[in-house]
Amino acid sequence: MSKTRSIRWDKLDNTANLFPSIAGESMTNVYRISVTLTDEIDSEKLQEALDIVLPKFGLFNVRLRMGVFWNYFEENGKKAPKVHEENTFPCRFIRPNKNHSYLFRVTYYKNRINLEVFHVLTDGMGGINFLRELTYQYLRLTHPEIAKLKGDSLTQGTSLNREDSFVKNYKSSKPIDNNIDNLWSVLFTTGYLTYTKISEDKKYSLVIPNREIKEVFKLQIQEWFRNKIFSNTEQLQDFWKAFKEGNTQIIEMYLNKVLSNSVSVFDTRARNEEKESSYHNLLIGILSGNEDWLVKSNVEAGEGFADIIVETDDPDEGIIAELKYTKDFKAMEKSCEKALKQIKDRRYQEYLLNDNRQNIMYYGIAFCRKRCKVLVER
Repeated sequence: MSKTRSIRWDKLDNTANLFPSIAGESMTNVYRISVTLTDEIDSEKLQEALDIVLPKFGLFNVRLRMGVFWNYFEENGKKAPKVHEENTFPCRFIRPNKNHSYLFRVTYYKNRINLEVFHVLTDGMGGINFLRELTYQYLRLTHPEIAKLKGDSLTQGTSLNREDSFVKNYKSSKPIDNNIDNLWSVLFTTGYLTYTKISEDKKYSLVIPNREIKEVFKLQIQEWFRNKIFSNTEQLQDFWKAFKEGNTQIIEMYLNKVLSNSVSVFDTRARNEEKESSYHNLLIGILSGNEDWLVKSNVEAGEGFADIIVETDDPDEGIIAELKYTKDFKAMEKSCEKALKQIKDRRYQEYLLNDNRQNIMYYGIAFCRKRCKVLVER
């Protein structure tokens, strides 16, 4: 009976998680390393050398796959990408579907061999190792006397190490995932955030520089934030219990704590509708962590769209929450009352009543920067 060979897969390097989200024609994230020889390149021999080297480098012999939450590497069983003469500008975006699913390309021009690598694959040292071995095998094929002298082994300095260099070299008394200031510092120093001004006390005002980086924040920062929230399960359980029972004091206490410890996206110059959406997404994320609840967002109900509807584990109960944003702390309670009135005026409760959920709780929740106010009615 034949055995089925399992396909090798690997997680992405910590820093590499950024690149698939932002790469494109305008930001290729491709780097180039070249070697110049004395003789003009033989394309057939270079292709043969690549065919020999690629199976030995598991780091390069992969394709990028999309998982449920993160991208990952999977062993690529296709033949090596086609070597060709360079005929356009360097460091173009690498389209895997036109490159046998590989994340690098090999070209040549006269007596120069070029290796271009999508940065998600490896750093510069990994690229140097690969190009050095490719060049060595090419010289073995074009100069048989080298093969007789050295044999078929890899070059002496070649490393096949797959270690995450970020994990190996990053040292801090405060781990990055436990301190938001560390995270901003890393993103700023690596160019993923830029500053607009520096205050007298040396505080930087940081901005997201472009649309591509904004996508990184949606994926990476929200995931980091979600992990921070769900790490304290005891407080989260208390919040869910309070939300189900209508204990506004505990609800306010928890949300105010989350807001005070969170990133300052709530202090931006965005339109009020966009700020309200940020609070909306925050609350949806917290509530959705309860696996026993069905949490729905922007649900068509009655004569409008309810912000949040929760179908709890009790088939007779349901929760409707309407959110408001205000610029004035003193207006928070009135905003809560306005939210409750909107629920009743637009008859959002009909959505739950149609499901025979008679015991319905209404929440009016107002946000102002990093503070919230909660009113409840039954």
